Amino acid sequence: MTAIPEAIPQPEGRLRRLGLWLDDRFGLSALAYPVPAHANRLAYTLGGITLGSFLLLVATGVYLAQLYDPTPQGAHASVVQLSQESFASIVRSLHFWIAGIFMVTLTLHLLRTFATAAYKKRARACG
Repeated sequence: MTAIPEAIPQPEGRLRRLGLWLDDRFGLSALAYPVPAHANRLAYTLGGITLGSFLLLVATGVYLAQLYDPTPQGAHASVVQLSQESFASIVRSLHFWIAGIFMVTLTLHLLRTFATAAYKKRARACG
């Protein structure tokens, strides 16, 4: 009777090995759990919307700060110049509207957090 030869192990691809190493190092496979149905509602995304609008506020604010002249003589002239340039005017308007969105979503997020007492629950990411 002849022995069945053992299967020769095939070398894994570089991307597969990299993925396994990243998963081993950072535990990325732990993130692959189903999202609860209640977390797919708008009320539970307000924190992310607030964070995104804050990051856009910072980016547009840094850009506008580069063009603004804070001296008493040049402040008005720099704002007029910002209003007349097409790209700077768009960024200034975007900064204005995102500031409003940020305040509304921050308020709604805080109200939802306090109303549902979400601050009392233990966070999953902490262990």
